[in-house]
Amino acid sequence: MQELAERINMTERTLARYSQKELGMSLHEWRQRLKVMKAMTMLNQGKTIESIAFDLGYASASAFIYMFKRWMGFTPDQFRKLYQ
Repeated sequence: MQELAERINMTERTLARYSQKELGMSLHEWRQRLKVMKAMTMLNQGKTIESIAFDLGYASASAFIYMFKRWMGFTPDQFRKLYQ
């Protein structure tokens, strides 16, 4: 967040307040939501859990699965079966 704040000539605190006001969520939450949406698209394209985890920058498939389940309420495999 510091790098982004510097790029747009704001303090981190100002950027955090601005994102909360304009997006209704923190930048971290916004980034996580984007990752979940991208993951859903990739799951529908038939990509493997491992490749999705790697593409989204997770250290392991299990870290990705944990995040996905936390946000969606079910695992990526369950999502794939429900929405295929």
